[in-house]
Amino acid sequence: MVFYSKNEKKLNITELVSSAYYKDRLKVGYITNNVIQILTIIKKISLTKSKLRIKIINLRKKRIKYLNQSLNKTYKEITNIIKS
Repeated sequence: MVFYSKNEKKLNITELVSSAYYKDRLKVGYITNNVIQILTIIKKISLTKSKLRIKIINLRKKRIKYLNQSLNKTYKEITNIIKS
């Protein structure tokens, strides 16, 4: 993933800095504030995409509580509502 951040310095002084999304950006991709640099980053991603893919999958497992379990979770919740 490429995160284009035109005002990275301004973001660093906001409340967004403490969010998981903000902190995880470097774990799953690259941040740039330079449009020209995007092409270089895309080339770099194509060379390391398998490593980034693994990082993204691991991060999804860590951040998303019911990853790949939404149908079962929904079924259980509906069943609990009906029983109540």
